[in-house]
Amino acid sequence: YWLDTAMIPEIIYHEYSHAALSDHLVLSHSTAIIEGMADFFAGQIADSPKLATKIKEYNTYNGKNAKRKQQYNIQFESTEYANTDFVFGLLWSMKDILGEETVVPFIFELRKTLTTNSTIRGQLINGLLSTCENMCLSPFVDKLRILKALDKKGI
Repeated sequence: YWLDTAMIPEIIYHEYSHAALSDHLVLSHSTAIIEGMADFFAGQIADSPKLATKIKEYNTYNGKNAKRKQQYNIQFESTEYANTDFVFGLLWSMKDILGEETVVPFIFELRKTLTTNSTIRGQLINGLLSTCENMCLSPFVDKLRILKALDKKGI
């Protein structure tokens, strides 16, 4: 069954997010970080941690859910697993640490520490901590809270 994804708001938001992030995250190929960052902003625009779940009747795609209790797996670093919910969920969980008002500018600033080939265990973790150093109101405490969230996700 053919599905016109241009009619699905969350997919439009996701693709628009790629354009907004492209000054640092060029979409030459899919990675978990590139897709997860676009999912995060699509979820923010849609005001929901669940993306594209209403298309099940038209497609086998189950949507994405940032609240999925997914643990880190080394396979998430490779492109065939780039569409995992892991990065989406990890970035979404930053709301609990940084607050609703701060999380969007924080994650947008995070893009400056990343490149198209960044890894979760490498640049994403370091980027979260260095962005917190520059943007968090209580960097020491907030970095500890970020590290605790990373530990809960299996990193």
